[in-house]
Amino acid sequence: MAKLVYAAITSLDGYIEAMLLVWKQPRTRDMPLDAVGRVFALSFALEQLRDNARDLRDRAEELTHVR
Repeated sequence: MAKLVYAAITSLDGYIEAMLLVWKQPRTRDMPLDAVGRVFALSFALEQLRDNARDLRDRAEELTHVR
């Protein structure tokens, strides 16, 4: 399971880095407000998922060191 969590975190890190580049593009300024909202919501949800995956990884590592 640990390998899957690390892979998920790595993938989400890459996506978030790509989203930061997208936000810096001038084309996003021309997007309709509802489209920007959806992209922002997706970005926020994936950041939360990444943070939760990191927390899961950390708690799992703590449990394996306790035993």
